[in-house]
Amino acid sequence: HILGDDVAALEPHYNNAAYFGTAGTRNQKLFEWQDDIYLPNEDMYEVEGMYRRIYTANKIIDEVPEAKGDNELLKKQYQSEAKAQRAFAYFILVNYFGKPYVASTAQTALAVPLILKNDFERKDFTRASIQQVYDQIIKDLDEAIPNLPLVQTTANRFTKAAAEALLGKVYLFMARPADALPQLKNAIEHLPTAFSTGGVFSWVNYNTATISN
Repeated sequence: HILGDDVAALEPHYNNAAYFGTAGTRNQKLFEWQDDIYLPNEDMYEVEGMYRRIYTANKIIDEVPEAKGDNELLKKQYQSEAKAQRAFAYFILVNYFGKPYVASTAQTALAVPLILKNDFERKDFTRASIQQVYDQIIKDLDEAIPNLPLVQTTANRFTKAAAEALLGKVYLFMARPADALPQLKNAIEHLPTAFSTGGVFSWVNYNTATISN
């Protein structure tokens, strides 16, 4: 019996572009654990997607203070949301392209370029160390958390609890549980008391469920 996401491995899903992919595409190559995922003429989604997020975050961080209007608290909130988004992107990237964090090697082991300013003329991108990337992640989250709201209007924007939970996870990845614990406790304490959801939700009975187009 096939359960859950494993239905993607069955036809008509597996070779249907609307559901999973077609032969030779990224999704299928990843699913099959192939060595070469991308063709030479393709952009790498794992890089492109995260650095697009970083570009947007950098623009907000740099330009919001000069925006029109005198609501300084709101400006700080938007800046903080952008810093949390940047921290999240670098946390994904450092774990995609760097080795697991080990304190004795993090200073020399390489991860990804740290881009903290949007400069279209810059060409000298070099890989930062794993330690440098983690330090920047912690710095961004430490600066963001005090100005983040307890409740947001959409699930795509950072609340205080979300940033605290992310920081706790970062410390756990660094094998620093004593630093992670207060952040995770804060995250639980600051969880919104009510959530809004959309869409259709229902239980799936896997005893009777079938694959359909």
